[in-house]
Amino acid sequence: MSEYYAALKTTKSINTMNISSFAAKLYDNNDRVIGIFETIEKNFVIDGNSFFQTIADLRMKQAVEQNPSLKETNIKTKMTSPQYAKCTQSPITDKPEPWFEVEKQLLASFGNWAEAWCAFNIWNIHHKYHTKNKSSINYNNFEDSQDEQLFIDFVVQRVEEHSNLYYSPHSPYPMLLPDIILLTNLYTLVWEQHWYEILYKMEISVMGTHFILAQKNNHLDYPVVVSTALINTYENSEDWLSFAPFFRADYWHSINQNKLAEEFERLDILPDMVKFSDIKSYEEFESSLWHSIEKKSKCCEVIRLTVAGNTRQRIFLLYLCQKRLMQQLHNFGFDVAFTIIEQPLMLHYYQSLTDNEYIPFSYCKLTPESAKSVTHKGVWVVDKLKHALSQCRYQHYKTATFHKLKQHRLHGNEPRHI
Repeated sequence: MSEYYAALKTTKSINTMNISSFAAKLYDNNDRVIGIFETIEKNFVIDGNSFFQTIADLRMKQAVEQNPSLKETNIKTKMTSPQYAKCTQSPITDKPEPWFEVEKQLLASFGNWAEAWCAFNIWNIHHKYHTKNKSSINYNNFEDSQDEQLFIDFVVQRVEEHSNLYYSPHSPYPMLLPDIILLTNLYTLVWEQHWYEILYKMEISVMGTHFILAQKNNHLDYPVVVSTALINTYENSEDWLSFAPFFRADYWHSINQNKLAEEFERLDILPDMVKFSDIKSYEEFESSLWHSIEKKSKCCEVIRLTVAGNTRQRIFLLYLCQKRLMQQLHNFGFDVAFTIIEQPLMLHYYQSLTDNEYIPFSYCKLTPESAKSVTHKGVWVVDKLKHALSQCRYQHYKTATFHKLKQHRLHGNEPRHI
């Protein structure tokens, strides 16, 4: 596999994608980790993801038993806690002895168990295509461009049935779209941003309806996918991340309830005179809001929005993907899109707007160290945000965003909620 390693090592000179510390940990002369992954795939009785999940569940349960305050925290907090580290010093009862040896070796190579789990899935996708391809492309063929005309966008329904090939800044080989989406989610949302919960729901990255932004390149046989997002429609609202128990607990703080109700009334998707002032708990508010909406078909959820590139390119792609996504949501007849946002640049841009283009209705600091990084649940008001972005050149978007960022920094350690 030396040819494969060599292709991946060219990432150090990538124009549009820096594969971060993952490449260094997994691919830079680390045959031992590759060997462990191959052992898990070939020699364990259960499949690889079941193995990683079983270990994760049992160890987190042990950690919570030692420190009950960890129960309501996210996976990152649990796995990086002293209690979790202490648990891993002894084998798990009733599990095969090789499991403990593999666990020790992977924890020695990665920052935590979720990192190892993420790396295993990235390796699995790369390995599948490496065995099928005799040649690879150089990452330098991916152009660093801010010419909007070079980018195409589309929405794919039932992406699992889509058979076209595309390139990704995360791989030297052309791939099917479901694999590119999952690979992008793993690199950006899981590895970089530590949303380890995605590892438990990887299947929704390779199914359903997805927005795609791709870059045309005359030097390549296929477009390069640079941004993706999952669009959930109301028919499967029981599976929306927005309504998952973790995102409806009372440690989320409600805001802008009346503003949200007024905007929904303007859009004629909520009856007049719906009031939330008597609702005490956050979960009750959300349930009442959703059940009161009369035109649920006008609502969707957009999650797992990703962009790929270096810092400069990601700022541009974050602007462009929002601009193109709003147009696509409008074309599909959506009035509002529920979303969960932690990305500061997106939030700072929304703060520069003045007409309820984005309305956050709750926020939470998901980890103790995130005092300056607050996660918001909110809605995009599609017609208003589409108009704002269509009238906005990239330079203006960047100026408005960074102006709000500077204002935020002047306030020191105040939580960043809108």
